[in-house]
Amino acid sequence: MGEDAENVANKFIEDSRMKITVSDIKFKPDRKVLQILKQNQTIGMLTDKTTKNVDELLKITGGQSYAVKVRSDENECDISSACYIESCEIILADYNNNKLKRLDSHNYTITDCYNLPGEPYQICKINETQIAVALPSHQEIHFISVDRQMKTPNKIITDFNCFGLAYANDCLYISDEGTSLYIYTVTGRKLKQFSTDQSGQKLFFNILSLAVSEDATRIYVSAVDKGLIVLDNNGEIVTTFNDEQVQWAIYCHLTEAGGVLVSGYESIMFYSLHLMVR
Repeated sequence: MGEDAENVANKFIEDSRMKITVSDIKFKPDRKVLQILKQNQTIGMLTDKTTKNVDELLKITGGQSYAVKVRSDENECDISSACYIESCEIILADYNNNKLKRLDSHNYTITDCYNLPGEPYQICKINETQIAVALPSHQEIHFISVDRQMKTPNKIITDFNCFGLAYANDCLYISDEGTSLYIYTVTGRKLKQFSTDQSGQKLFFNILSLAVSEDATRIYVSAVDKGLIVLDNNGEIVTTFNDEQVQWAIYCHLTEAGGVLVSGYESIMFYSLHLMVR
């Protein structure tokens, strides 16, 4: 494969030289790259992911309560969102205390806290060392490094109150509190906005939570008035789910098995769905 790539590159160089009228350009490689490659015996690892049946819905077999309040909290804890990272830790968004809290998933104790300039709403994982968090009152998306101590390397400023937040395929999916869903690059450039269908009718109202499939072909929206709405990447409705037992659909979550969890603000239960993914 390397030889094939080299042949293609050499042919491209020869073709380009015939078109260039100015003096030739010399490329000086960074020798540090070669040193790094010599230190590593492999370029990665293959792991066998356990195959899960997408038709098998989740079932709760038990539960336990754990305290996540810390000494510096001035208000009652209100966990608005959670995000699992593969270091066996869970990042919690404490809306009332303007904090992110790192929870050890082995003994369920808070090991680290990070103060934010405003109330955090939904959080999502960018990679294993970085998450993003929506701050509605500041109209900002903050990128938070979760490697060792938490810190904010950069942020995106929008012109609306950011609530729902998801990440897929190098893009951020953000909702306002009203009727619009936006797609942004991680550098802050707005790519798309979905508010109405082809007939001009509003797609949704009060979007408070988002989830996006890994390949970004499906967008899952919890809309208070219409339940769960599934869109494609062009903003077209694929399917919807609304049940009287899920009142005020406020949260949705996409599981690794390909299912969707939906909960209602005034419901005493959440629904585990698999039909919405197809």
